[in-house]
Amino acid sequence: MLTNDLYTNYSTPYSNRRAIATCDIVILFFGGQGSGMITNTGEFILFKQTSSVITKWVNKKWFVPIKRGVYINMWYFQPGFVKKYVLDVEPQILELMKTNQLAIVEAWEKVTTVSPRFRKKVADCFKNRDQLLPICREELFDY
Repeated sequence: MLTNDLYTNYSTPYSNRRAIATCDIVILFFGGQGSGMITNTGEFILFKQTSSVITKWVNKKWFVPIKRGVYINMWYFQPGFVKKYVLDVEPQILELMKTNQLAIVEAWEKVTTVSPRFRKKVADCFKNRDQLLPICREELFDY
């Protein structure tokens, strides 16, 4: 179901590899029952790693926590137009999630609301976003 440009399957004598470019990850969820991500194609993918995996990425500064266990890729988000701390995602990504019938779309405002604890961090990232390193398109996250 995943498109070829979204993940790569490598088959070697020792492993099967599933990977995604970190720049194609829109939002990450980490919790006690597992982890998941939404991609820029609107798909939801489960994986086993914890949030500490982000610290190893070249693109780590693009991923900002907005609440406990939820990290967004700032590349795809803007401050909310209607409500400052309800972030707006690129419209085509929301449409792709609807097309893929992701249940999360129904609760999207709740998902993308920045908790008070992380508001300064998110505001600082928006303010200084143009000073971040360009997003690395070659970096892969093995999941």
